[in-house]
Amino acid sequence: MGGMLKKQEGGREVKMCEYIDMLEARGEARGKEKGKEIGKEIGENMLAALLIRLYVLGREGDVKLALENKDARKELYQEFTIAGKYQGPGA
Repeated sequence: MGGMLKKQEGGREVKMCEYIDMLEARGEARGKEKGKEIGKEIGENMLAALLIRLYVLGREGDVKLALENKDARKELYQEFTIAGKYQGPGA
């Protein structure tokens, strides 16, 4: 083997460095998927917090604005100091 470790995969030999690259790519794909899930959860929590505050204050017009206009929503997040925070497992 000339010092290079090998592993069987699908009937062909794969050099260990290729195998490590495949494992790394698989891990990156899992990490990206988990990151998307976490980002979605954070966004939903932020929007819910904003809508609750606007509803309690009777600001129905701003509720509609927040749902329709991304820039206005960002300004309202700042006004109410609503920041994205992950609150799931491991947080």
